[in-house]
Amino acid sequence: MNTSNAQELPRAVDLSMLIEPHWRFGPEFGEKELEKPHFTFHSTLLRMAAHAFSHCDAPFHVSPDMETIDEMGLDRFFGPARMVDVSGHGDRAALGEKELREGGAAALQPGEIALIRSDHELRHPTTTPQYWVDSPWITAGEARFLLDCGIKAVGFDFPRTGEFARTTTLISCRALTRSRTGPVTPSS
Repeated sequence: MNTSNAQELPRAVDLSMLIEPHWRFGPEFGEKELEKPHFTFHSTLLRMAAHAFSHCDAPFHVSPDMETIDEMGLDRFFGPARMVDVSGHGDRAALGEKELREGGAAALQPGEIALIRSDHELRHPTTTPQYWVDSPWITAGEARFLLDCGIKAVGFDFPRTGEFARTTTLISCRALTRSRTGPVTPSS
């Protein structure tokens, strides 16, 4: 293959959570066959909730006056990203602005995607209840700090459950809608 004119492609990293049997989501796997005159068409079936595994919460998820997923441009889902490493803080850690800055968030640039890395899945497999009940969580202050950095999206490697789930989901969604709504002050 002649590569003299080939352009270097940007590196893409798949951060998806594996879709597998799970105590909470229970995806259903199956197969379907459709016989044709000269072959049999085989297909795999998957049935699961849209709000499971790796997914994007559309802003509409928390507020009916915000965007639905089909109103969001694809450019909001990819681009330059910066990892913020909070992995040293462990289970049930309240992650605030101090912890984010220590993890590298001070270097976030407007328009980047912030990826919050806790390594929580290394302590508790994603298929166990402990993954969900012992996860770290972001404080409202951390979420405001991320918005003030001008990020266009934020991703977490831990679930946002418990006491601060609604606040962090709302703030994550508002980060995604920043380009349309302007700066916002998240509510607790």
